[in-house]
Amino acid sequence: MSDLKGQVRELAAQIEARKAEAGKAWAEFDGLRKSAAAEGVDFAKEAEAFEKLDAAGTQYDGIRVEVASMEAKRDRLLEL
Repeated sequence: MSDLKGQVRELAAQIEARKAEAGKAWAEFDGLRKSAAAEGVDFAKEAEAFEKLDAAGTQYDGIRVEVASMEAKRDRLLEL
């Protein structure tokens, strides 16, 4: 049983670390988005700007999905 508690604690620490990374990824995406909006970027004409914003959003989404998966695993462990 103590091994299970250790696994839950370790997973919780990993979740918090990934959440911190998600926060940084979101800040980068949101900054790019706000900057583009303020500059009036036309993404239909500026493919490079769109690709940069899309990559930042995709990175954030990937981390967010990973965190959700880790949280689900943690919750299953807690149910044992």
